[in-house]
Amino acid sequence: MSRVNKRLVAMGSAIVVGAGLLALGATAVAMVATGTIPGIAVGVALTVFGGVIGVLTASQIRFGRTADIMLAKMVAQQDYRGYPELARSPSGRVLPAATSEYLARCRAGVAARPDDWREWFLLAGGYEIARDHRNAVLALARASALQKSD
Repeated sequence: MSRVNKRLVAMGSAIVVGAGLLALGATAVAMVATGTIPGIAVGVALTVFGGVIGVLTASQIRFGRTADIMLAKMVAQQDYRGYPELARSPSGRVLPAATSEYLARCRAGVAARPDDWREWFLLAGGYEIARDHRNAVLALARASALQKSD
């Protein structure tokens, strides 16, 4: 996806979430304005719910932008390891043996250079290929922390 398309998708998503939060806020205000105890309770609950949604959405957008920035830095440094050529099935899914091999290489890279954010970034990609999203997020968070101190 091109850089312009990514920005359009991000802006469109932010607009949709923002519109939803505005609608939620308007409903919350209307519920509080009823003056009844159940209406006020529901209005306050909707306000808290909207706040949590807003914080989580902003956090995810910031996390995604950080990952894009790290990948752009690697590409600018002529480091194309973030685009592995792995054996795939006819459906396009990476074969399990290729996934295991790539993940082992990424783990070895992190073990050899634990303070290099690039290695953690690649490990996050390896976990993502292996469909281990929890560890991918943890590795990407570590890469982000190391990259900020770099």
